[in-house]
Amino acid sequence: MPPKHELSGILFDMDGVLYNSDHLIAGAVDAVAWVQAQGIPHLFLTNTTSRSRAVLAEKLVAFGIQASETETLTPAAAVAAWLRSIGDGQVVLDSAIAPLNLTASRCSQSSQYNRSLA
Repeated sequence: MPPKHELSGILFDMDGVLYNSDHLIAGAVDAVAWVQAQGIPHLFLTNTTSRSRAVLAEKLVAFGIQASETETLTPAAAVAAWLRSIGDGQVVLDSAIAPLNLTASRCSQSSQYNRSLA
């Protein structure tokens, strides 16, 4: 069993910390592997909205970093988690961008798109 650390967890920013565009940053694979071997909770974090969590996790795996979709946090995933955490009720997302594919109970989006998200 890996030793316990005082860290509650680590958030790895992806682009600019683990890689730059399509180039792996030196030491990234070893750093993530060490964190994983120590059993330290971690997530891979990004502010991109143009790619899915699955695509981002696949990119990390292609670089040699063990990662999964569930370990990847994107703005859309954060919003979906927040919507689930607030429970039942009406929530309106006012946005000019295309509808997000969120899972939330009784949630709707207003803007040029006004439809229920499921």
